Amino acid sequence: MTETTTFYIQSKQSRPAVRPVVWVARLYLTLVFPLLLTLIAARLLMTPAFLAFEYNRPGFPADFYGFTREDRLNYAPYAIEYMLNGADISYLGDLTFPNGAPLYNARELIHMVDVKVVTQLAFGVVFVAGLIAVGAITYLGRSTARRAHLRRG
Repeated sequence: MTETTTFYIQSKQSRPAVRPVVWVARLYLTLVFPLLLTLIAARLLMTPAFLAFEYNRPGFPADFYGFTREDRLNYAPYAIEYMLNGADISYLGDLTFPNGAPLYNARELIHMVDVKVVTQLAFGVVFVAGLIAVGAITYLGRSTARRAHLRRG
C-alpha cells in the first residue's frame, strides 16, 4: 500500500459517521435551494417596480392588442395585485376601460382564477419550505462540527 492510500484509509476511519438527521438536513437544503431561489425571484418580479422597468425598456415590443405603454402600466398592477391578495375574481371582473367595456372577458377571468390558485399555492409552498430551510440551517449552524456540513451543502 502506498503512503497516500494508508493516509486516506486512516482518515476515513477516524472521521465520525454523519448522523442521519444531518444527512437529511443537508439533502433537504440541497434540493430546496433552487426552488426557493426560483420562486423568490418570481415573487420579486411581481411588483410595480419591475413592470415600470420592463415596460420602459428600450425596444420593448408593442402590444398585439393595441395597449400603449401607459395602458400597460395602468392596468398590469391590478393583475399582479389580484394574484397576491385574497379578493375574488370580481376584483378584476369589475375593471373597465374608459369607454365602459370590461377589461377582461370571461375566458380571461377564468384563466386568472387558475393563475391565482397556482401562484398562491406556489408561494405557500415556498413559505413553508423556507421555514423548514431556516430550521435546517439553524440546526446545522449550532455546532462547529455541523457547521462544516452546512458549508459543504
